[in-house]
Amino acid sequence: MARNKSRVTPPDCLPMNPSTDDQAVYDTISPAMLLDIFDEPIVFQRAYVGLTGSAVAALFLSYAIYTTDRLPKDAEGWFRKTGDEWKAETGLTRFEQQTARRILRELDVLIERRAGLPAELWFKIRIDRILELLSDQAEAKWGQVI
Repeated sequence: MARNKSRVTPPDCLPMNPSTDDQAVYDTISPAMLLDIFDEPIVFQRAYVGLTGSAVAALFLSYAIYTTDRLPKDAEGWFRKTGDEWKAETGLTRFEQQTARRILRELDVLIERRAGLPAELWFKIRIDRILELLSDQAEAKWGQVI
């Protein structure tokens, strides 16, 4: 595979005469690399790690809530996403997705159903249950705050 020879020049805010080490860095950064580096970040709620005991499950839950928030009202909280879509959007592998889903089902936070022909996996997040668990977690961590 041929490597793109196009390189990024140092921004105007950097020294006019960068050191040899700095120049070596500039010479290795391609526009494609910058697009990769500055791709949309994936964020998750830190509180969900304590809730689930897993950073992977916390990421899955955060992204599922993000997805749920963007649904039309008539969806009633149900959405579908293939394993490939989860992988492309979150970076989670099939095994990580399965583990996260198991944890969330055990916490009674995630409801799954198969529907349609061919059958597709649909998801629904129980916000009421999340709020209950978050309340318990906050109470245990902080106690009664006035």
